[in-house]
Amino acid sequence: MNNVKGLRNIKQKTEEMSKFVGAMNFELAKLDFDATDPASIKRALKKVNKIADEKTSSYKRNDWIQNFSRKLKGHVRKSLTKRAAETHIGG
Repeated sequence: MNNVKGLRNIKQKTEEMSKFVGAMNFELAKLDFDATDPASIKRALKKVNKIADEKTSSYKRNDWIQNFSRKLKGHVRKSLTKRAAETHIGG
């Protein structure tokens, strides 16, 4: 019986993760910022953090989503910072 409950839990977490990733992908695709403007980068990072926090609030009991969201925010920060640095060097 525990195996069935465990499988249901994994299935639910997987389905929720799929919805969360799809929603975040949609939001990140719309993200617009000026890589040469530090204020624009800061606004973009705040927006990503806000969106991620809003989206994760629906999944407080899903530790996969909570962990992924933290990692995603860190990845986006690094990515935007790298893009800004590359733009600065290239520009």
